[in-house]
Amino acid sequence: MSKKKSTIIKDTLILLIITVIAGFILATVNNMTLEPIAYARTEEKNKAYRSMFGEAESFETNETLIEKCDESEEFLKSKEFNGTNVDEALIAKSNNKSIGYIINATSPNGYGGNIQISLGIDKEGKIQGFEILSISETVGLGMKAKDDEFKSQFPGKNSNEIKYTKAGAASEDEINAISGATITTSAVTEAVNSALTYAEEYILNKEDF
Repeated sequence: MSKKKSTIIKDTLILLIITVIAGFILATVNNMTLEPIAYARTEEKNKAYRSMFGEAESFETNETLIEKCDESEEFLKSKEFNGTNVDEALIAKSNNKSIGYIINATSPNGYGGNIQISLGIDKEGKIQGFEILSISETVGLGMKAKDDEFKSQFPGKNSNEIKYTKAGAASEDEINAISGATITTSAVTEAVNSALTYAEEYILNKEDF
């Protein structure tokens, strides 16, 4: 009986040591990969920003924009958006002067969950560029939101609200929905309109920017 108890204790200690070592290795590997992943993510964003404002030398934020981003979900809720928020707002600068703005917004209402977009607008509110930063929709359907055919509909539009249609876009404020992916189209449009609403409220025609 004593020998059996000793064996159980020994096996338990060995298992504990293995668990601790495995946990340490996993934590070390995780820490080693966090920085490269963060770097790749930043580079992906910067590539998107440069595609909208190629002449920009920097993309900067400030305390006011950060504060308003933190409050954006409540603000957008008051404007009847369903759970959207603005993640980040940046000022595109050239020769230390503002030439436009980058607004990153997320809608939680995609078919596969969150869809994060990046919208570039000039100082008059005209859309200069549009990119998808994060999306997990159905391949061959919702993922077509990343295709140039869909994304190219946004640049050049100057409206404070973008609508989607299945009948063929016929006005300045309309885009064509992705065939078979109405939920995705709706979520993307919702995120875009959140960004436009944020910009209209806090950035456009404000002396600070």
